[in-house]
Amino acid sequence: MKPFATLLTSLVLGFSVPTCLAVGYSWLNDAPVRYFSDQDWDMMNANMQRALDEAADGETLLWQNDGSGNHGSAMPTTSFDRDGRRCRTLVIMNQARRLTGGGTYDFCLGADGSWQAMNAPKLR
Repeated sequence: MKPFATLLTSLVLGFSVPTCLAVGYSWLNDAPVRYFSDQDWDMMNANMQRALDEAADGETLLWQNDGSGNHGSAMPTTSFDRDGRRCRTLVIMNQARRLTGGGTYDFCLGADGSWQAMNAPKLR
């Protein structure tokens, strides 16, 4: 799995991760990303990147894969500085089949210019 996709798995499922980790990974059975194709991941990643880079706070950007029927959204809600870094809060929602999941996460620009999740649970 691509590094950003691994991070996004954490993000998309974030609100349920801490409780579910205690019982293993069976919680993935109820997560929309379980049904994501590579194209879904690419579309979601591009949508998140565009939202972080370009969208105004409160502006919702949508993605939809007509082939799989999966879709989602990303909406920056707040822009702020943390330790001199540009940061944004992003609300992410996705749907695959009849499953919906998402959460709210802070991202900050790293020294290399890429967005880094600041409050994402780590899966390993």
